[in-house]
Amino acid sequence: ETSLSKAVREQELAMASRANVEIVTLEAGADFEFTATFEVLPEFELADLGTLRVRQPVAEVGDADVDAMVQTLREQRVSWHAADRPARETDRVLIDYTLKVDGAVVTEGEGKFLIVGSDGVLPELDAAVRGMSVDETRAFPATLPAQSAATTHDHHDHDHDRHADAGDSNADLDPRSSKLGGSDSVDPTTRPAIGEVTVRGIEESSLPDLDDDFYDQLGIVAAEDEDRAAKLREDVRDRMVVELGNALRDAQRREVLTVLARSHDFGLPQAMVDAEVAEEKVRLARMLDNVPDELPPLFVDLAKQRVRVNLAVNKIVTSEAIKPDDQRIQDRIDEIASAYEQGAQVRNAIYADEQQLGAIEASVLQEQVVDHVLAQAEVEQVSTTYQDVMNGRALPDVPEQIPADDSPLPSPFEAPLEAAEGTEAPGDDDVQPGGETAEASRTEQTPEIGESGFGGRLRRIFGARKDAGS
Repeated sequence: ETSLSKAVREQELAMASRANVEIVTLEAGADFEFTATFEVLPEFELADLGTLRVRQPVAEVGDADVDAMVQTLREQRVSWHAADRPARETDRVLIDYTLKVDGAVVTEGEGKFLIVGSDGVLPELDAAVRGMSVDETRAFPATLPAQSAATTHDHHDHDHDRHADAGDSNADLDPRSSKLGGSDSVDPTTRPAIGEVTVRGIEESSLPDLDDDFYDQLGIVAAEDEDRAAKLREDVRDRMVVELGNALRDAQRREVLTVLARSHDFGLPQAMVDAEVAEEKVRLARMLDNVPDELPPLFVDLAKQRVRVNLAVNKIVTSEAIKPDDQRIQDRIDEIASAYEQGAQVRNAIYADEQQLGAIEASVLQEQVVDHVLAQAEVEQVSTTYQDVMNGRALPDVPEQIPADDSPLPSPFEAPLEAAEGTEAPGDDDVQPGGETAEASRTEQTPEIGESGFGGRLRRIFGARKDAGS
């Protein structure tokens, strides 16, 4: 035991940062003296959970929701064929285009597919192609962020493959995107641009019929006397019910954690905030090409609120002596393994991976804390719809103020993102600055097992999930 750890233990301090040690005396025959400076975890009283008001979203899968999902399945398997007419809404148009500012090309592309009327397309370009015919060229005015003129010249896209996959439609067709400067650029000044587009092909879509070929694509197997259309709807509904249940639980988790954050007012250790900001940069780096060294205030506020709720959750865990439920852990692992053809091997792989097993245990522990809060709080059921729940709008935001000096945020606790390939998942044995494992910060950051991170490794080892491609 080191002198520092002994002193920390004797004074019952909970370190929240690495200690900055300064040597005072280091001489032969003299006592070794040093001064250690570090942040400690805040001391605070838990709010009376019985006084908390928590909303609980309630929804069900209706016939209209099943109809919409079947339609979506058809639209995902749409076929394209040439259209001998001018381009119109929902057409897939093959184009060459350029955008110039002050006569200089800032972005261009050849053989690019564009879905007319869809997101991710420069509005002026989308408007220009409407009504155009094959081999017609049209010029159009556009407005770009000033930063685009300075940063996009090296992003010319000479893609001569005119048979690109439909999934590439609209790729890089909005120069205001983050890759090319971003519509949220810190410099709001805009510059006029002149565009030119040539239509090389026009295709219209057709939906597949609800026939045996369609059912075969989806793997719908029915008994001899069973209608395959009814079997499709039954299978779709069953899956939607499972997905809705998961989404409702996640929405409930966010609501409880948000209420906990708003109900506690205490100072936050800067070291923990800095560590969470660093994690936020990692998350953003998975989605954006360029992440600034200094994040905008919104993301710093998100980091602060994660630290606040982590400390509050950990306080509940320790004060109520809540332990991870072994049966819940087993059920969660079985649920993950059941999505794979080689379920037994996946289950064994999870149990053999201490980090992922710890992540699942922490996730289950957080669920138990949510249940503990719900059992004591005043719960108001709020009716909502399947679509709103699945689109992240299970509960409307409330303009309630967050305590202390943090900016009010309606719901800062997004579902945890998973680690990219080759990186450590946040929350797996998180070590805060100083090398001290900060149990208080682990609960919220626990990643879920899914399509990337550990889930991706499972897929590569044991094959695709059972529902892949359906």
